[in-house]
Amino acid sequence: MIQSLHRAFDILEYLARRGGEPVPLSDIARHTGLNASTCANLLKTLVSRSYVDQVGARKGYMLGPMALRLGRVRGYGSDLVQVAEPLLMALAAQVHENLVLSALHQDRLFELARAEGDSLLQLRRDLQLVESIYAAANGRVLLAYLPTEALAGFVARNGLPGTAWPEVGDMAALEQALAAVRQAGQYEDVRADGLARASFPVRQDGEVVAALGLFAPAVRFAGEQRAAALAAVQATAEEISRQITVGR
Repeated sequence: MIQSLHRAFDILEYLARRGGEPVPLSDIARHTGLNASTCANLLKTLVSRSYVDQVGARKGYMLGPMALRLGRVRGYGSDLVQVAEPLLMALAAQVHENLVLSALHQDRLFELARAEGDSLLQLRRDLQLVESIYAAANGRVLLAYLPTEALAGFVARNGLPGTAWPEVGDMAALEQALAAVRQAGQYEDVRADGLARASFPVRQDGEVVAALGLFAPAVRFAGEQRAAALAAVQATAEEISRQITVGR
């Protein structure tokens, strides 16, 4: 593989994670593991092609119009998102909590869509790369439904969870935890910071292709409200599954 391409993509992905704020050259070089001159040359090329925009002489760099344009083109996951969008909006309006639809692709976890229902209801369609598959509730669900050989390959390439899932210390513990997710048909927990999470599989022709997660403050996610929200999320995941299967 061409090393310069990998380095350019590392830069683009890092700028995407910074959420639209200008990033100095020194920060980009440090976080991508490049020396300053190599990083500057790659940025110069990306700026010339409008994939990166240089904000003034000293403020730094951010994603340019070509990178943003590519993100708006129908592509990976677009059919799934098209089906899911109205259902996510309706669900967010019903449960008044944040929802995320995620999928695995080449050992990476991507947010395909997010509906934010805490305050002003809105839908985000920008494809987001999630840093840790093991730490994410949707990631744990998606790993739970990988075939045995695919899971072994994932662990061989990426290692065990470590601090991303402290309760899982070895392969046997990982397999046991994921088997519990499959048996329950969902994943649910409360993080140390008080965030309650629940995730359900989305299937196409019986194969799990995505996961639908709900996130809410644990203090208000209890009793009848919790039961109603979980039932609504599960029903929505099943409806997405039905529509993407029927629509093929």
